Amino acid sequence: MIKMCKVLGLYPPNYYKWEHQEKNREERRFSELGYIKQIERIFNENRRNIGYRGVRQRLFQEGSNQVNTEFER
Repeated sequence: MIKMCKVLGLYPPNYYKWEHQEKNREERRFSELGYIKQIERIFNENRRNIGYRGVRQRLFQEGSNQVNTEFER
């Protein structure tokens, strides 16, 4: 890896920082996909007749840890 960084003119710690950020992005995308499926399930269980407040309340009741961070402004 160090040789590659030298050839490309990169500082090795910056490469590792970038690599770590990419892994975090992948994990976040995977987490968001599960979160979206959870919202779709709640929406469909309520015959597609529920607003964002109802979805938020159901997510909170089910113990979702993203409720407060995703919907607050």
